[in-house]
Amino acid sequence: MEVDPIVFELIKIAVTILTASTTSIILIRNLARTQKSSTSQLIFDKCYFKIFSLIEYKLFSKELSLTEVRDIGSEIVEIFNSSEGYYYPSLKIYAERLAKSDTRNYQENWAYFSTRFSSEYDKVCAIIKIPLRSRAYRINRNQYGSWYDFLRVYFLNLEGILELIFLLFLIFMIIQFYL
Repeated sequence: MEVDPIVFELIKIAVTILTASTTSIILIRNLARTQKSSTSQLIFDKCYFKIFSLIEYKLFSKELSLTEVRDIGSEIVEIFNSSEGYYYPSLKIYAERLAKSDTRNYQENWAYFSTRFSSEYDKVCAIIKIPLRSRAYRINRNQYGSWYDFLRVYFLNLEGILELIFLLFLIFMIIQFYL
């Protein structure tokens, strides 16, 4: 069976277009990743590392006073202002809320800022390939906001999933043994 030369040429054109498109997509993704990585490195260096150093031992603490929350909020706003715009704007808004907190909402504002900053800090660290805080570190430093967050920190990683499977296996074995 002979292929019509026109069809053969159309197939060659389609393969060429497909190859060029795939190459372009891969190239654009790599260039975007490089740009995102360099921007994330600037965000980390100019802003997030300073903030994390300031609040590392206070993150998610329920024992901060109103004065401490306001002072921390003011210091964080100063860090944002000196970082040449290299930060996610919503975090600055949350920091401004910390600085203006009152007795009715300061703990809620601190808990929300802790959650958002922790999440953004981890995203930036992952992009620039800085090791994330380990689950042991987070648990020892109480860097989680609720029991749900504790379970998420503990079980939503490879080690945690393997431990969960092992625990379920042990429970299954115990049940089998006693039945």
